[in-house]
Amino acid sequence: MRRRTAVCACHFGTGKGRRVAPSPQDDSIRFKPLEIPKAEVRAAGIGLFDAIFEESLAPIFLLDLDLGTHTLTIGDCNSAALRILGLRRQDKRKLMGRNVLTLFTRDGLADAQGLRRALIRHQAFTGEGQLQGPDGSPIACRLVFRPFGGRGTPLRYVAIMHPLSTNLEAQIEALTAELLAARTARERMLARLSHDLRTPLNGILGLSEILQNPALVQLDEKTRTAYARDIHSAGRELLFRIEDMLAAAVADDPQRYALKETKIHLEALVRRVAKRFFDAKDVGRIVFAVEAGIGPVLADEELVEKMTEALFDNALRAAPPDTPIRCRIGRTAEGGVYLAIEDRGVPLELAEVERAIAALEEESDVYSAPSRRLTAGLPMAKAYIELHGGRMELGPLAPSPRDGKPAGGHVTRLIFPPNRYRGR
Repeated sequence: MRRRTAVCACHFGTGKGRRVAPSPQDDSIRFKPLEIPKAEVRAAGIGLFDAIFEESLAPIFLLDLDLGTHTLTIGDCNSAALRILGLRRQDKRKLMGRNVLTLFTRDGLADAQGLRRALIRHQAFTGEGQLQGPDGSPIACRLVFRPFGGRGTPLRYVAIMHPLSTNLEAQIEALTAELLAARTARERMLARLSHDLRTPLNGILGLSEILQNPALVQLDEKTRTAYARDIHSAGRELLFRIEDMLAAAVADDPQRYALKETKIHLEALVRRVAKRFFDAKDVGRIVFAVEAGIGPVLADEELVEKMTEALFDNALRAAPPDTPIRCRIGRTAEGGVYLAIEDRGVPLELAEVERAIAALEEESDVYSAPSRRLTAGLPMAKAYIELHGGRMELGPLAPSPRDGKPAGGHVTRLIFPPNRYRGR
């Protein structure tokens, strides 16, 4: 006689079980798992990981594994990792591509050989180490390295570093103070954005209302043209304010932005932008001073056009009427290329540009430190030139080489690094 074995089937409603005999057709009863599309599972998993990554109080690093040297380089890190290293969000790019072991003090990793063996075998690793704090003092941590990826994607590691703090109360107080500071900064940021966006928008609405309703006030053709020019100027300022905000997001995570690089002749691009940007009256104010033999620059043409427009707009707003606006293009001492716009307006400092877009480090109220000069568009230009590996310089014009007297004006420079200059 064939022996049959009974299996237990579960009643989902009651949680009780009962013994049943299998049917003559099957020797066993199998439960079919719930089928969920892989794409949905993957998307949900990515969203969950992103949330944990950003909100976790533990420092987390995403590391790229070099299969040749078995070294781990930093590909990304969360806010907690920046805090423990004493870095700000805008300093995040300094960590990208860096060997993770350089974050530890000398002999700070207790079992470095064990980590290397785990990397060779693509295995997880747990140990202890000492990170180098902002003041150089060691920070004891429990380390967890876990591999992920493979099967068509690059093998990577996630590293979680739990500080072994002996003063939990002080740590909680520090986190509470940080949260309060972030809340205050957010309120100031919203106040600044509200002010920066409402001011030009109110001008657009007010002037357009006058133009569309002749019954309010009688306008001659000259006044009507002036109002239309003011509306256009306010709209341009509003656009630059929005561009500044978008560029600030790019600056926070430059790794996600891919440049569309092409060879650009700066002089041709600047002349084209000036012709499109200025009206016939103002085009004659531009004076070009271009060094001979300047070759092409490898850059994103769309972003360079936006940067050039921002510099021209800033100069046009700040310069006294009918004064020249000088555009210089030349080589830098280190072998790069610069684009400079000079005007006779009030000088501006780089700190005022950095303060123009509020970040988590916003320290003052929106009206407590008014800028001496409109900054719209300059934060965008600064973010985009840094995306190219360059930098922005601005300040008063250098004294005249003839008599050494102050020139009385302002200059903004965009400096492209040597590796983007193809004219050497």
